[in-house]
Amino acid sequence: MKYENFEIEIKNNNRQKKKAIIITLVVIGVLILVSVVLCLTVFNKPNKEQLMKEGLTDYFEINDEVGNIESEFKGKNGYITRDNKEKAISAVGEYAKKLFNNKEIKEYNVTKGQSVWIQFNSGIEYVYVPAVDGMDSSEVSTYQPCLSTYDNDLQKYSQECVDQSAENIQNTLEDYKFTNNYDNSDVDIENISDIGKNKVVIWHGHGGYSEKTHSFIATGTMLDRNAFLYDVDYYIKNIRYTDEYLNGELIFTNSGHVAVGYKFFNNHLSNIDGCMIYLGACSSGVDDTLAKAFLDKGASTVIGNRGSICTTYNLSMIKTIYEQMLCDTGSDNHYDTIQTALNFAFDKNGKYCCEEDKSHPIIFGDNNFRLSNKETDKTLNSNFVSGKYLICTGEKYICAKSDAIYYKENITAKEKKISSADNACSLLSDGNIIYYVEGSSSNSSSGQEYEKKKVYKTTTKDGKSEYLFTSEGKCELIACKNNSLYYLDVAKSGNDDYKYLLKKYDIGKSSVVNTIADWSGKVSYDWDNIAYCIDNTIFVNEQGSLCLYNIDKDEYAKKIKSSDGVICDIIKEKICFEYTKNGKKYISAVDSKGKMKTSAQVPDNFDFQIMDYNGKYALFFNTDQSDMDKMFDLYKFDFESGKIETSQNEAGRYKNKNYFVTRDLKEPENIYFMYNLGLYDESTNKILNKKHDDFDFDITKQMWIVDGYVVDWNFNTYKIYDESKDISKIEKISSEEATKIANNKLGGNHRITYIETVDLGGKSFYLLKCENKIDDGNGKMHYSLDAYMVVSMDGKTANLVDYVNGKVVYVY
Repeated sequence: MKYENFEIEIKNNNRQKKKAIIITLVVIGVLILVSVVLCLTVFNKPNKEQLMKEGLTDYFEINDEVGNIESEFKGKNGYITRDNKEKAISAVGEYAKKLFNNKEIKEYNVTKGQSVWIQFNSGIEYVYVPAVDGMDSSEVSTYQPCLSTYDNDLQKYSQECVDQSAENIQNTLEDYKFTNNYDNSDVDIENISDIGKNKVVIWHGHGGYSEKTHSFIATGTMLDRNAFLYDVDYYIKNIRYTDEYLNGELIFTNSGHVAVGYKFFNNHLSNIDGCMIYLGACSSGVDDTLAKAFLDKGASTVIGNRGSICTTYNLSMIKTIYEQMLCDTGSDNHYDTIQTALNFAFDKNGKYCCEEDKSHPIIFGDNNFRLSNKETDKTLNSNFVSGKYLICTGEKYICAKSDAIYYKENITAKEKKISSADNACSLLSDGNIIYYVEGSSSNSSSGQEYEKKKVYKTTTKDGKSEYLFTSEGKCELIACKNNSLYYLDVAKSGNDDYKYLLKKYDIGKSSVVNTIADWSGKVSYDWDNIAYCIDNTIFVNEQGSLCLYNIDKDEYAKKIKSSDGVICDIIKEKICFEYTKNGKKYISAVDSKGKMKTSAQVPDNFDFQIMDYNGKYALFFNTDQSDMDKMFDLYKFDFESGKIETSQNEAGRYKNKNYFVTRDLKEPENIYFMYNLGLYDESTNKILNKKHDDFDFDITKQMWIVDGYVVDWNFNTYKIYDESKDISKIEKISSEEATKIANNKLGGNHRITYIETVDLGGKSFYLLKCENKIDDGNGKMHYSLDAYMVVSMDGKTANLVDYVNGKVVYVY
C-alpha cells in the first residue's frame, strides 16, 4: 500500500509540473507576442520630425491649390472683394471636402462667413481666412506682426495709432514706460509667451475664427517654403516648437503666418495679473474663448472684435479708446473707464465698421477698468470742442452770453450760471473744464476787436475762474491736446496790416512756450474759418493756402497752395477747402492725416452752402444773375460722379434774404436752412418746411440747431416737429374781384414782409404781406394787415391777393 500511494503521488506531481510548464510557455508566448506588436508599433510609428515633414509638405501643396482657387475671386489689387468673400470660402470648403473624401486629410470644418479649418493627417492644423480688401499694455507693449502687409499709408497710420497710443500713455501716466515695440518678425513665439504682469498690450494685425480653433491671431513668424525645399531635414530640425504644431497650439494659415489661439496661451502664458489686452485683429472676439485664456491667467480686461473689421476703423477705434482712457469726463476726478472710452469711440467713429459686416470691438472682463486709479487734474482730455458762443460735448452744452458762461446738462434742461464773463467770444470745453476768452470781438469800429484779450479757465463744477494768460490781439481757442492749449492770435501791425500767430500754451508750465507759425496779411473776411482741429491735426488757412500742423510730430506744412482758398465746411473727420486753381474753382476734402479724400471742380457761378456730413455731396445756390429764374434753383453736386441734381426754385424763399444754412450740432447729418425753417431732404433734393415753436429770427445774432431744437443767442430752445408745414392752397380770382378787395384796403404807410415763394402757372413769384401803420386810438402806433401781394421775380408786376375761406387767392 505504501508503494502504491507513493506511485500515485509521483503521478500527481508530474501532472502539476506539466501544467505549470504549459502555463509558463503560454505566458512567455503572450509576452513575446506583445513585445513583437509593441516593437512593430514603435518602429513603424513616424517620429515627430517625420510628422512635421509630412505636415509641411501637405501645407505647401494644399496652400498652393487654395491660392489657385481663391485667385478667381480677387480684384486687381490682389485682395478678395467683399462680394466674393462667401464664394471664396465655399470654394475652398469644397476642396477640403474632396481632400477628406480621398483620405488626404484627417478632418475639416467650414465656418460660414469666416474660414475653412483643415487638420492634416500629421495632426497639424491649418486655417484658410480670405484676405478681404480693406479689412483687417507698469509697461506698455505694442505688437504689430503684420505691419509690412499693409500699404505705406496704412503702415504709417497704424504706427501713429498704435505706437502713438503707447507713447501717450507713457507721457501722461508716470507709472508707465513704453518698453516693447514689436513689429513684423519680432512678434515671434517667444515674445508673445512673455507678456508679463501689469502691462498694457496693444495688438494690431490679422486674425480669424473657426469653430474648431475659435479666435486666433497671426504672429510675425512665417513659414519659409524656399528654406523647406532647400534642405528639408535642416528646416525641420530648426523649426522648433514641434509639439506645439502637432497638438494644434500653433496653426498654419494661408497667408504664411503662424497663428496662435486659446490652446497656445493656455499652455504658455505666465501670470498676467492686472493686464489690459487689446486684440485689434479680425474676429478676435467672436466668442469669449480666446479672451478667457487671458482672463484665466489674470488679465483684468480684454478687447476683441466681433468679426471681420475694416483696417482704418480698427485703428481709429484703438486710437480713440486709448485717448479717451487718458481723459476724465466724469464727476469723480478719475480717468475714464474702458466702457466710457468705448462708448465715446462708438460716437466718434461709428457703431460698426461697415453695414456689410457690422463688426465692432467688445469688452471681456472688467468694464470699469482704468489705466490708473489716481485722481486727475482734469487737464488731459482729448475730446475738447471749440466754438464761438455755444458748444456741444456729448449731452452737455456750454453757452457764452454777454454777462456770463452758462451750462446745461441737456439741451432742454434749466441753465446754470457758471461764472461771470464779460462778452466771452471763444470757448473750448470737454463738458467739465471750460477755457474762454473774455472781451468783445464784435466792436470792430472802435478798434477793441484786436486789442489784447485775457484767457481764463473755469469748470462746470465750482464755477471759479482762473486767469491763464493774455493774448497779443484777437484770440481764438482751437484745441486742448497733450496738456497744452493751441490758439490763433491776431494783432494789428499797421493801418490795414495784421500779424497772425498760431501759438501753444503749456498748461503744466503756465506759459506760452511756442509760436508754431506766423504770417502777415489783411484781415480775413472769413475770420471764423481760419483754423480748426481734427484729431491731432490743426488745419490753418494761411493767406488763402491750406496748411496742416501735426501736434504729435510738431510739423507745420502747406497742403494746398492758393491765394483765395477758404475752409468752407467741417464734416466727419475732414475739412472742406474751396479754392481756385488755374482759373477753375475746386472743393477738396482733406482728412486729419493730410490725405485728400475727395476733390472736384465745381461750376464758377455756384454759391457753396454746405457739405453733406459724410462728404458725398455739396449743396449750392446759383449766383448767375443773367438768368433770374435759375438763380432760385437748388443744386446738389455729387462729388464722386460729378453729377448735378437740380430742384427748380427750391431756394427761392431764401435767395436775396437774410438766411443761413447749418447742421444739427447733435445730429450733423441733418441740414437746416434758416429764415423760415426748412430741413433738407436728400432723397428729393427738396427743403421741407418744418413745424416748430415760434421764435424770433435775427440774422445779426447767432442761432443754432441742436438735437431737433432751435437755440437762440439767449440759450432759449424752440422745438422742431417731425411733421412738415402745409403750404396754403392758392386759387385764382378775377380782376374785378381783386379790385373789389383792393378798394376795401386802407391806405397809409405800409410794412412789407416776405412770406414765401410760390409756383403759379409754372413761374415763381414772391408772396408778400403788406401791413398799414395806424394809431390804435391811445396814441400808440401799430401795424395791421392791409393786403397780400404776389410779385414777380423781376419786380415788374404785382397783383393783390387775399385770404378767402382760409385760402390764398390771387389774380392770374
